[in-house]
Amino acid sequence: MFLVTKRLQAHAMTQLEAQWLINERDKFFQENHLIKTNEWPGNGLLALLPFYSEALEAKELEAGFGPWYLMEKPIRKVIGNVNLKSGDKGEQVEIGYTIVPSAREKGFAQEAVAAVTDWVFTRKITAITAQCDQSNIPSLRVLKNTGFKIYGREDTILFFKKVRNS
Repeated sequence: MFLVTKRLQAHAMTQLEAQWLINERDKFFQENHLIKTNEWPGNGLLALLPFYSEALEAKELEAGFGPWYLMEKPIRKVIGNVNLKSGDKGEQVEIGYTIVPSAREKGFAQEAVAAVTDWVFTRKITAITAQCDQSNIPSLRVLKNTGFKIYGREDTILFFKKVRNS
């Protein structure tokens, strides 16, 4: 499954793709006909992948409710990922995202977050949350520009929420 924006394709990671990234990173790029980059995947995504793969195998997750890798069109280079994490109630998810350093400050995160949040709201999800350090100005801008509102704070961490139809 994938989403298409003006400059990106966001691909919901499959269990097989997660296994390739865990065990045979080169195969992930070869099989998907992608330009290999040393900037991606980051350590955060690599740490998440075993849990995501197990949840998919156990059919505990619907496809799309985990990592999405972001491919810049038309060069077929992975420039980051968006991650969805389900909450306990199943009506809310948390979103996180990262863009590789060479692709930052070009609007890719905003484009990807907008596309994935639109997709999320086609499911039975009523709210999406996010967290961001107050010093991360580019990320704060992404959340604001994609319709997220601040609902709380703990030290320097701001908590955001976007509600369906808002």
